[in-house]
Amino acid sequence: KRQAPDDSWVSIGRVDSELRAEMVRGALESSNIPSVVISGAFRAGTGIQDASGTFSGGGNVVLVPREFREEAEVIVAAVLGDDFTWDDLAR
Repeated sequence: KRQAPDDSWVSIGRVDSELRAEMVRGALESSNIPSVVISGAFRAGTGIQDASGTFSGGGNVVLVPREFREEAEVIVAAVLGDDFTWDDLAR
């Protein structure tokens, strides 16, 4: 069940390459789920943290609006399976 929109975005996890990040973004986009992928280099320079509140691990962080989180997790799991590092707090 989708939550009510509240304008907040959540990190669902990380991917280790730009190619996989684009695969995730494309899959989410094709399901009409907005997403943003933030590169590890950009994230470190801006102070953007993952769901655990740290900069742990490298890679590209995938963010979706909170109300799409559960649906996005299903899609990402189908596309990448074990090639996606889930944020513990997102699952």
